[in-house]
Amino acid sequence: MRIVFRVDSSFQIGTGHVRRCLVLAEQLRKRGAEVIFICHNFPGNVNQLIKEKGFSLVELSYLVNQFQPELFIQKKRKQDVSSTIEIIRQYSSVDYLVVDHYGLDEKWERLVSSYVKHMIVIDDLANRKHYCNTLVDQNLLKNRKTRYKDLVPDKTKLLLGPKYLLLREEFKKQSVPINQSIRNIRNVLVSFGGTDPTNETCKTLEALLQITDYPLKINTIISTKHPELKQIQAFATNYSSIQIHTDTNRMATLMTNADLAIGAGGTTTWERCYLQLPALTIETARNQRDILHYLDSIGFICHLGESSKISTDTIKSTVQSFLDDPEEWRDIKERLKSFTACVVDEAVACYMTEGEQQ
Repeated sequence: MRIVFRVDSSFQIGTGHVRRCLVLAEQLRKRGAEVIFICHNFPGNVNQLIKEKGFSLVELSYLVNQFQPELFIQKKRKQDVSSTIEIIRQYSSVDYLVVDHYGLDEKWERLVSSYVKHMIVIDDLANRKHYCNTLVDQNLLKNRKTRYKDLVPDKTKLLLGPKYLLLREEFKKQSVPINQSIRNIRNVLVSFGGTDPTNETCKTLEALLQITDYPLKINTIISTKHPELKQIQAFATNYSSIQIHTDTNRMATLMTNADLAIGAGGTTTWERCYLQLPALTIETARNQRDILHYLDSIGFICHLGESSKISTDTIKSTVQSFLDDPEEWRDIKERLKSFTACVVDEAVACYMTEGEQQ
């Protein structure tokens, strides 16, 4: 079985699309599949990570140094299509093409579809039409069963909700401590994804350092791609309570040891929920909004709002309220048990075999 992934990463796009595709790719490789990635060489990409994982990578270098990649791809659709087809045609056959990209839609997918046996689209937005055999949206939303109505062909298989969550092995192997529900907040995890475009990390650290009546240990995860990496590292050296972790492979362990997380939306949202880690969230991209608001409405997270409207005082006062009265924090942990229970261990296998008709 040969599987091709069409996915990109950059400062603007982030790294989440590539990282969740790597989860699927690693599981498929265990099942004997040959995996090839097709990616652009955008600024801030994590293409090297794909290579380090041992996968074949073909870079579409003609779009290098474009700082608005999704908009540029839409304008250069024909060139992107022809380059992708040219790569696919080098192989005798491609069983599956997996597309995980907000900049690609039905027009692109129709043009490429005849060169592969089966097309899978991974999406979160439900804001454009798709042409595919299978569509996966792993997000938990109130309207998840109807949001793709009229956006895909009638015969498209729909795999919707956290049952189909692409969860890294390190999280599946991590167990939630039995006594965690009775602990108080002492260890705070700060993580705003692979790029943190609005630099919420600095804002959050400043807010936490203003809380002086509780001894907090602050573990901060940032990427070496973070534009303010050196400044954050220099800032942290002045405070023994802050520990910086760059490009760590211990994310699951750090989450398990934490009592409270502060971060953005995206893939990390579901990793926190799975490990039953209460979180304060800040929206750093428009596509996070609906999911974060819904999770807040059902009591799975405490969502603070859009990054431009959140100050250090907002973060400080919210954390302080959890510290002064931890009952709501404990309630969130209790509610998250239901999320952990709904995630299927063999979700990857479902991508190839199951579907929920519209």
